[in-house]
Amino acid sequence: MPIKKRYFTRNKEKVYHSKQDRTSIGNKSVNTREKKAHKVVEKIKKDKVEKKVSLIQPQLPNISQTITETHEKVKKYVQSGFTWQRAIVWIFLTVITGISVWQAVLLFQKTTELQSVLAKRSRLEEDLGLWQGIAQKYPTYRDAYFQASVLAYRLGDSTKEQMLLEKTLQLDPNYLPAQNLEKISQ
Repeated sequence: MPIKKRYFTRNKEKVYHSKQDRTSIGNKSVNTREKKAHKVVEKIKKDKVEKKVSLIQPQLPNISQTITETHEKVKKYVQSGFTWQRAIVWIFLTVITGISVWQAVLLFQKTTELQSVLAKRSRLEEDLGLWQGIAQKYPTYRDAYFQASVLAYRLGDSTKEQMLLEKTLQLDPNYLPAQNLEKISQ
């Protein structure tokens, strides 16, 4: 009697090497002893499965085969080399990165510009306070009122500018720079 070489596939079906073996399995001439052995093995497997199921309440699906297949697909993709899809993805990511860097540079420039404007404005406010203090200390000093009105004009405070300019022109109605500022501010 020839030796039968049996191999099992993933779904545990028997695979035989010779044509003679393949045809003899389908026939009823299979040895009854082999049938009984097969039934015993099946019963043992069934008992083991029932014991495992009773020990492990939530039965998780066996997904090792799926993970392996996915891993193989990823491996094939990595080994496939250059593709147009990859090129398009890399170009897209490069463009997005470039735009992000450009936006960051613009944001930095705007922030530094805003800081410089705020610093100039705070210096103008300090100077305005200084000239108003001088004008209070020396009420007849027209240049203090005029300098304070110029600073108020540069800050955009028109009411304070008009008040200080009127005070300057009360002290000296012929003061030409004050008259020019009055023309400009109207």
